[in-house]
Amino acid sequence: MQAARNIRRDQIEVRNEWETPQWLFDWLDAEFKFDLDPCATPHNTKCKQFFTKKDNGLLQDWRGYQSLFINPPYGRGLIEPWVNKAIIEHNRGGPTCVMLLPSRTGQEWFGRCLKRAHRIMFMQGRVSFIPPPGVAASSNREDSIIVVFKDTRLPSKYYSVSTAYLKGEEF
Repeated sequence: MQAARNIRRDQIEVRNEWETPQWLFDWLDAEFKFDLDPCATPHNTKCKQFFTKKDNGLLQDWRGYQSLFINPPYGRGLIEPWVNKAIIEHNRGGPTCVMLLPSRTGQEWFGRCLKRAHRIMFMQGRVSFIPPPGVAASSNREDSIIVVFKDTRLPSKYYSVSTAYLKGEEF
């Protein structure tokens, strides 16, 4: 029974390390000019500067950076600490935080995003994340949102954007 639990834990760890598609990162980076990925692996990072699980980006000070790309692990209980950290860092004068998250509108962390985010973009079409080396690809079962914590003096904006449009497949 313990071996089965260890296999499941390993599968969950691997699921939390899938890579953001380059087209989506490039679209966001064109606007935000990211200089840090605080929750990455050397395999899946999109920024020159990044923190790994060992570095624990949740314990790091983000104030020396301008703009963060945050695609946190999606496992149970793992998203909320990253949302809380982004809000805390931003509220104390930290960088712009752009988060790629699952669209889980019933979660408490989503309510905090609604209250504090500068912008929330609902993705039309599911994002196909890239699996780590040696892991079979599978389809994403959840819709995604992009949450931006930026200048809080600006009014909040909520809108949707098509993944097909961003990939140049729709005009």
